Amino acid sequence: MRQSIDIAGLGLLLDVQGEALRVAGHYQDAAPELAIAMELHVRVEADFAEGRQAAADFPAFQVEAVSDNCVKLSRYDAEGTIHFADGEPLRADFVVAPREVALEALLRILSSYTLLRHGGLVLHSSAIGDDQGAHVFSGVSGAGKSTIAALLRDYWPVEQLSDELLILRRGPEKWELIVSPFLGSKGLAHGKRKTLSSINFLSQADENRRTELRPAQAMSAMCRHILSYAQDPKSGELILELVMQLVSEVPCYDLDFLKDASVGQVLDLAC
Repeated sequence: MRQSIDIAGLGLLLDVQGEALRVAGHYQDAAPELAIAMELHVRVEADFAEGRQAAADFPAFQVEAVSDNCVKLSRYDAEGTIHFADGEPLRADFVVAPREVALEALLRILSSYTLLRHGGLVLHSSAIGDDQGAHVFSGVSGAGKSTIAALLRDYWPVEQLSDELLILRRGPEKWELIVSPFLGSKGLAHGKRKTLSSINFLSQADENRRTELRPAQAMSAMCRHILSYAQDPKSGELILELVMQLVSEVPCYDLDFLKDASVGQVLDLAC
């Protein structure tokens, strides 16, 4: 199987050899004029996972920097390398077991590495959008990312844009949120873009309160929620540069909130 797909305006060439393996996310075919920014070459082997034990931190990958331009990733159902070269598409070569979730994981990882080199980040966050733009909600597990998005969606004239993973990318004039195509985002408008209005770091509390953060404060908070397997120096530098640009250009807040739809008032949602 050979297919070109669109991920946040970047072309990905997917080449799967061996057993048939379905792409499980919500990916759309790339337009013919879209340049290829990344290549994922996969060989599917029926017995690849036999005798290999899933680590305690599964589904995480073990990551090793082979050189400044190459990283090796492995877990029990997938193993391979990603190569970086200035001015050329990123190239990933992997062997995988016939598991759809293994292929999905590789698509996410390669997307995160490639987006870094094209002004983009993948974020663990929920988000909603109104007529003014998109509001992102980040926090530790249990902070209420899914809760706040569901509350606002049910009681305010807003659209849910993310429940788990989203893409932020610097446009010609402003930062944009792009609804990700990744598995698990059923029912969302995949590929839709909204101007980014705010980033909010969540804590549940006994009242609704939003406090604006200085860029240095926001940068520290933001780095905890980025999907990244960066082990090479270049990727690390790009993350820091993009996060600093992001928090300098987009308002960031600590958001204490009640588990109540009244939180929409402190967000100044458009009615």
